[in-house]
Amino acid sequence: MLVAVLQLKMGSLRIWGLEAIAFKDTYESTFDAAMVHHEKLFKLPEEYADLEATASGEVSQPLDELVDLKRPPEQQDIVALRRDREKEALQVVHQCAKAAAHAVASASRRASTERAKLSEDKKELWDQAWAHASVPLLIQWREEAVHGNLLVDFSEAAAPQSFVGLAQRKREMQVENALAAANAAAEDTSP
Repeated sequence: MLVAVLQLKMGSLRIWGLEAIAFKDTYESTFDAAMVHHEKLFKLPEEYADLEATASGEVSQPLDELVDLKRPPEQQDIVALRRDREKEALQVVHQCAKAAAHAVASASRRASTERAKLSEDKKELWDQAWAHASVPLLIQWREEAVHGNLLVDFSEAAAPQSFVGLAQRKREMQVENALAAANAAAEDTSP
């Protein structure tokens, strides 16, 4: 609704709104997928398995029969260890989501710029073709991000021959191919 209001009042804000929506939606869906994929990062080390099982209610034996609470493994504070593990795991999940969101927002920004060049009568065909060509890319990037394989330079200053620079150029080429397909569909006037 807010994006629609901004579109009516100030057309240039529409582009920013679409990028923000793409970033937000991608971040959230990738975060959720990464939480599932990296679930094991949230668990305590194996030596704490008995405590973990008892705390979650998965074991019916009394806790004092499972472990000596006066001497937990390696004399570590279990609560602090859990907090540290969760913090580290959330950082991994956040980086996955952030990488995918930045890649998708960049594609959205490029697509918005290209779409703005079209006359109104061509935008519907262009939108359909862009959706058809870009959705597989977005799915691919999200999967790569969830597995920690999506390389994104957040500073946008990656050396051209670095792994990050090469990965970004590959994504840019994929976006350009999708844009070319959308532009061709918009220009096709045959019935």
